[in-house]
Amino acid sequence: MRKIAIRLCITATAFLVVSAFKAPATDDSLESKLLNAINIFYQAYPHEKIHLQFNKSSYAPGEDIWFKSYILPVDEASFSSLSKIMYVELIDMQNNLVKREVLPVDNGVSEGHFKLGPLFNTGIYHVRAYTAWMLNFDPAFFFNRDIPVFNGSIYETNSLVADKNYALHFYPEGGSLVTGLTSVVAYKAEDAEGRPIKVTGKIIDDKGTVKALLHTGDDGLGSFIIHPLEGVVYSASAETTSGITKIFPLPEVKKSGIVLHVVDKPDSGNNSQVYFHIARSKNEKEKYGNIIICAHTAKFNRLINIRFDSTYAGDYDDTILIATSTLGLRNDGQNIAHITVFNKDGEPLADRLVFLHHGAATLAASLRAITTNAAGANQFTLQVPNDSDGHYSVSVTSADSAVAKQQGDDVFSDIYLHGIQNYLYNPANYFEDNSTETRRRLDLVMLTESWNYFDWQKVLANKFPKTNYLPEQSLSLKGNVVIAKGDKKIPFVNNNLVLIMKSAKDSLNTFLNISVNDKGNFYVNDLNFHDTASFYYQNTSQKKNKEVTVTFDKNETDSVLSIPFYYKPYKYSLVNYHSGLGAVAGVAPAPVANADGTTLKGVTVTTKVKTHLDSLDDAYTSGVFAGERNFSRMFDLTDEKTAQADFSSNVLQYLQGRVPGLNISGDLQNTPEIYWRETSGIFKYNKAVDPVRATILNMPIFYIDERQLNSNQLGAGDPKDQLTPTVSQLTSIRVSDIALIKVYEPGTFYGSEGGAQHGAVAIFLKKGIDLNTNQNVNKIVKQGFSFVPAFRNDEYNANDKQAIYWNPDIRTDSQNHTATFNFINNTGAKRIEIVVEGFDRRGKLCRVDKIVDLP
Repeated sequence: MRKIAIRLCITATAFLVVSAFKAPATDDSLESKLLNAINIFYQAYPHEKIHLQFNKSSYAPGEDIWFKSYILPVDEASFSSLSKIMYVELIDMQNNLVKREVLPVDNGVSEGHFKLGPLFNTGIYHVRAYTAWMLNFDPAFFFNRDIPVFNGSIYETNSLVADKNYALHFYPEGGSLVTGLTSVVAYKAEDAEGRPIKVTGKIIDDKGTVKALLHTGDDGLGSFIIHPLEGVVYSASAETTSGITKIFPLPEVKKSGIVLHVVDKPDSGNNSQVYFHIARSKNEKEKYGNIIICAHTAKFNRLINIRFDSTYAGDYDDTILIATSTLGLRNDGQNIAHITVFNKDGEPLADRLVFLHHGAATLAASLRAITTNAAGANQFTLQVPNDSDGHYSVSVTSADSAVAKQQGDDVFSDIYLHGIQNYLYNPANYFEDNSTETRRRLDLVMLTESWNYFDWQKVLANKFPKTNYLPEQSLSLKGNVVIAKGDKKIPFVNNNLVLIMKSAKDSLNTFLNISVNDKGNFYVNDLNFHDTASFYYQNTSQKKNKEVTVTFDKNETDSVLSIPFYYKPYKYSLVNYHSGLGAVAGVAPAPVANADGTTLKGVTVTTKVKTHLDSLDDAYTSGVFAGERNFSRMFDLTDEKTAQADFSSNVLQYLQGRVPGLNISGDLQNTPEIYWRETSGIFKYNKAVDPVRATILNMPIFYIDERQLNSNQLGAGDPKDQLTPTVSQLTSIRVSDIALIKVYEPGTFYGSEGGAQHGAVAIFLKKGIDLNTNQNVNKIVKQGFSFVPAFRNDEYNANDKQAIYWNPDIRTDSQNHTATFNFINNTGAKRIEIVVEGFDRRGKLCRVDKIVDLP
């Protein structure tokens, strides 16, 4: 076969390069539209990337999950200054929110933890992290990680032995197979849950002739080259390691089109030099005579105009695939570049991702052992290059256990593969070295993945993301004030409003004099408090005869029920859980649609007259709290005159004796007993032994405006201290301030930890417009920062057989650029794993993962 080089248009060079194209404002050319769309998108809609380093990879009830979080902008130029607040959530396998941390972010970093009580339910949990700004985009861009919590051992399930429902997906480079044009085709083999499997096999035509061979690696990926001919049908015969054989059709071969081929040829410094080849079909070749290649990242863009000569088109006999022309991409950092080929009308013809390698973008850090002991003091030194001051965290764990090796996700994969939506098995493996094979495997990821970060069709149609959420720089509060004038309500303009902020956790009692603008709106920022704070407001206008109503704007991040859950397949499986206490009976997440895509048949829709209670439920509830009247006992306090006028009683006093089976007794201001009687619930603890502990373990989950207050999980310390914050908030809620209460009996509510087996009580406060303000004073409760206790290594590993040391804040000295850390190996481990992660002030990422044998 003869080689075919690109024969393109054709002045002195093979193509015309437009490298610094800047169109005038009136230019409506395709080039101008492409560049303007890129500039608008990246400037107006910058993305943030989040990585969390955990102190270890699996946990047991009674332990703490400690983590350090890092937020970088999409171009990794430095830490992200966009958001100063982040949210980290722990979610169970039934998609119930178990715990939520609201954390301040300083210079792109934050620290946090989840406390797992000794009776914490075992299973596979999921951690996700995001900022308010990230809520404007696809939830796939959140940080997502599986966290197993078990008594005993858990074994990772790389589903490499598939069942009969496995699938083989094909991804022609650029998007399409075209008659007569040689193509690279990547493929992915995965089981029914989306996890990778190993397969071998062959590509055959409709006459049974073998055209290529199949063989996947541990990640389920592979590729082959094919030269499709007109009228020929191609398929794949694949076999798993367990001997299950299936036939899969290849994508349809188009009669006309173009094929894009891209190759990364590293230079002497192992930096990416990207070359390309474009071929057009003989059929309808005139459609593809003039095309534009657009390559871009958040840092730069590149346009290349190509005009084929009048005769050149694909050779139906050619099977040699080459790439000789450079894209000329700027290479100053590790990035995913998006490459798209357009026709002259702006229609995308081919599209693919390519990863740009740049060795200098990562930090060449190293670890050196000073002192090592299996049962004593150990000392290590972290060395970073000059001028690499930054934020680093270190975790030391036992490498003797079956689960000692950290998960296959790390700071490199989380940051560099930001936006990759599908499950990747051990993505850290794609960055373990810079070898040809590792780069080839990473390019297969680029060929087989979608990237919803940038959608050309939407961007060119000016359909940019809706920014419903602004970057949060501080805790804030905003709202609107009106005064009643007869039956009318008019803005309370150009006046002052006094807010009294009370926070029990911080012992704060602060008076805030707030200005109300000419539209009756107010805004308070730079608030700093932990747990929750109550905000009382008061009219200071001295107009005693006028009723003031304050409506606080709802902060959407205060209610996670409005945020869609996004899951990649679980890396671990309860099927493979082994424990000295026996296997845990796990329940897989319920499917949201039929597997075959069919819809339900024979559905009859009926309507009924909406009652006042229905309208109240619609107005105040959302998510799992909405509707479901058959499963809850509802109290409409807006329809109770006695309740409306009750300014002295609290919600516990109101509920006392009103809910059959629910005991509310004792000191309702300090240590009440709130639990379902044994006939109604499951009593875990004998109240005769310890009434306070029994109350915590058996009381319903309480919610205020869908925000969870308490937990059935017990942490260390005095149980009374754990009950006090919940009681304090409940006793501060006046009956006159409540619009609706929904009480769920045990086993009927699934919006909380463990399915809320002891039921739930959801309290909905009156909205600002409904508040009775005759006294010109009222209150709202707002979520603040989560309280993160001071970390102490001397208490850290006392009862933990895997954890040895955790330090979320390693700082290098400015002279030697080193940081020394010390720890006592109380676990007696003979082998330890040390993981250091972080980034310097310029955004260069650092990761050191070292296994050390101790004497």
